[in-house]
Amino acid sequence: MAGNVILVGFMGAGKSSVGRILARRLGRCFVETDEMITATEGRPIPEIFAEQGEAHFRALEDEVVRRLALKRGDVIATGGGLPCDDRRLEALRVVGTVVWLAGDFATLYERALRGGDRPMLHGRTRE
Repeated sequence: MAGNVILVGFMGAGKSSVGRILARRLGRCFVETDEMITATEGRPIPEIFAEQGEAHFRALEDEVVRRLALKRGDVIATGGGLPCDDRRLEALRVVGTVVWLAGDFATLYERALRGGDRPMLHGRTRE
């Protein structure tokens, strides 16, 4: 089976939606890094942010990237901030083909607002 396909992009870019469709069409498993974190931690991401902060969450993302090295032939959707660290992006490139889902900022921002509780949007304006 071919390597992993890894979807990256801003919040609201469609990584989860596109990932599910792509995985179905390719007959592959679909994995979301944020779901890996919530499953391991046993609580939602907004709670992790509120109780332990962004630095702890980013450390959990580092661990998830290490675990992705065990995946073979999956379609993987990352959290919006996961590839912002150059080390993680390089690690993702080793694990599979990285595909950036781009879009107009205004559209992505509106989708992100509609998409549920996003800790990175708390207390921040559109600007």
